[in-house]
Amino acid sequence: MKALSLFGLSLWLMITFCRCNPKKNGPPDTLGIGISLTGDSSGIQLENIPSTAFEQFNNDSLTLSQWQGIFAVYEAPDDPDLEGLQEPVRGAYSFSASKIIFIPSEKFKKGKTYIVECYVKKLHFEAEQVATGSRRLFKHEIIEKKISF
Repeated sequence: MKALSLFGLSLWLMITFCRCNPKKNGPPDTLGIGISLTGDSSGIQLENIPSTAFEQFNNDSLTLSQWQGIFAVYEAPDDPDLEGLQEPVRGAYSFSASKIIFIPSEKFKKGKTYIVECYVKKLHFEAEQVATGSRRLFKHEIIEKKISF
């Protein structure tokens, strides 16, 4: 049942975050989804989520690893060559005023930078390119922001 629910959520996310004409879209951060600190700087929030997506998230119970597959926070390594190899920061996800909020298990460290990523899929409606195999139907994109404390 959870697998079916997760499949439905994934499918719904693809449809919700897609755009019909990719030529009009800029980089992923123009999708309207915002990443910022909470008011007290104790957490990181994902804002401007379409209301139907927010309702689906709010009604479903996702595990920590499932959440990290959608919205993850990483401590930036001291060596830039190691970026992308670190594990996501552990914490809890909650909802407030149409925002998804991540609160880490341990407070953010002063003097450290964190990389926040939100994973979305964009749908391509260029039928000729999809049919010939030169382009996939969905394109995975990452909305990324670095936040320093």
